[in-house]
Amino acid sequence: MTSAAHRPLLVLAGIAVLASSAWPQEATDKQDKTPEKTAETKAEEVPQFDFHTFTVGYASRISKQNRVAMSPYAQTSSGFVFFQGKCILPLEEGRPFSTWYFSGTPNADYATSIRFALPGTTIKVDSSDANYFDQTFGLVDASRDRTLSFSANQKLAAGVDAYVAAETSERNHNYTAPKPNARVDTRQYTAAVTAKVGPGRLDVAATNHTLGTKGDLYPYTERNTFQARYSADFGDSVTLEGAAGYTRINQQGLDASAVRNFGLEGRWDLTPGTFLNFRLRHEDYELANTQNAYVRTRVLTGLNLHTSIAKWSVDAGFDHRESERYREDQSYVDVPKWNDYTLRLSKRLAPGLRFSAKGQWQDLTSTAQAQTTDNRMLMWDDRATGQVKLDYFSGQLASYLTYTHRFQRNSVRDVDVDWNNLSLGASYVFNDKLSAFGEMAVDRFHVTGTVGQNGDFLSDYFSNGNTYSLGFDFRESARNSYSASWNYFQGTDSLGNQLTLHFRRDLGHRQSVDFTLAPWRRFDRLYDVNSYEAALFAIKLTVRP
Repeated sequence: MTSAAHRPLLVLAGIAVLASSAWPQEATDKQDKTPEKTAETKAEEVPQFDFHTFTVGYASRISKQNRVAMSPYAQTSSGFVFFQGKCILPLEEGRPFSTWYFSGTPNADYATSIRFALPGTTIKVDSSDANYFDQTFGLVDASRDRTLSFSANQKLAAGVDAYVAAETSERNHNYTAPKPNARVDTRQYTAAVTAKVGPGRLDVAATNHTLGTKGDLYPYTERNTFQARYSADFGDSVTLEGAAGYTRINQQGLDASAVRNFGLEGRWDLTPGTFLNFRLRHEDYELANTQNAYVRTRVLTGLNLHTSIAKWSVDAGFDHRESERYREDQSYVDVPKWNDYTLRLSKRLAPGLRFSAKGQWQDLTSTAQAQTTDNRMLMWDDRATGQVKLDYFSGQLASYLTYTHRFQRNSVRDVDVDWNNLSLGASYVFNDKLSAFGEMAVDRFHVTGTVGQNGDFLSDYFSNGNTYSLGFDFRESARNSYSASWNYFQGTDSLGNQLTLHFRRDLGHRQSVDFTLAPWRRFDRLYDVNSYEAALFAIKLTVRP
């Protein structure tokens, strides 16, 4: 994306920054006169007037192996770093305020947010920049994602509010050859109005979304969406909400496509503590440019009942879904159908002890024909999830024990995927100076079936593993505090540990200094591609004038 694409929003963000820099002196002059917050301002979560907070420092990264493997999502900081900054500036004696927040390093990874809250108006500007590496067997250049957004809420009249938003994003994702690099630019503009109409509330929104790429990766695409939603209470026991929408898709050099949707949802309070939810949804697709199998209609109907039985909280639900799906040559329409069943139970067994259980089963009752070299069904026959959990809390101890089982089956292809997870965790407060925590998780898979022309076992793609975490926080005095955490993970495909040590010294006068040392290590047990060994060190100075 060119710099010109960002210019309108950057100008607005610049004005916001300049405006915020002009307010601190006036706000400082008034801070001693600021009255105590009333219950009303507390309800609106107006923050304490913390005029300036910023953290600067130095960070180093000593990497002995494979810096690329350390940064699959964002790069670690190195050199001089502006870790974070924050301003909360009152505009006058009362509720209006503005905030500015920044975290990261300019020209590297960062995130910033500016917000203004005026009587009847809220304005927000956000920006972020992230650099990362695709996990691959070969050398690859860094990828980069950049976003910039603006939004504003305006109260137009009693019961009437307006909302506008704009967002641009630029994604440069680099891969190793022969996979082509992705250069995708998107823009989105939204305008919405919400108003009280009759016994309920009406929301109307319009969105324009464009997607462009460098090269021939995707055609230039523009999507315009119009959506309306109305919700209202009828008496003391019935709430209804209806929605309808239309989307038109235009692609360069291709025919236009369209999507239509509507739905109805409601809640019926049968008795105190017992209510019934229902939902109806329908979607129609006119995809003029599709030359393969695609869905032309989706339908969903569902019910959910919440009640209490013998002090047990019970939620039971049922959904039925259907999809009218064209086959690959579009000569025939299949109608795959699913039934979903859900059940949730919870009860307090003793003071501080709660038991909960939930389960979900998805049953495929009608399938679709695959027109491929192997025309066996590509959908799961059955998908199920079950979980039981115990939570215990006392004045000093908080703990949990969770067991989860997930199951998926494709009987035609003789594929079963079973996942079992056991998690145990606890935290304990010894006194007002020392607290500690520990967690453990065990994952086990049982998988049958083969994949690919060579008939590789599907189980080779699922890694069993154990994860352990320990940590503590110790406040030696009013000025000195220590903390440490240790993570250890061991799986079929990887092995590693992460130790993080932290010390904070309060320097007085609203200033503090932090020291962090983090030796991390990961070993790729399969191909040694994603292995790394690194020591991260950082010094941070925080100032709150």
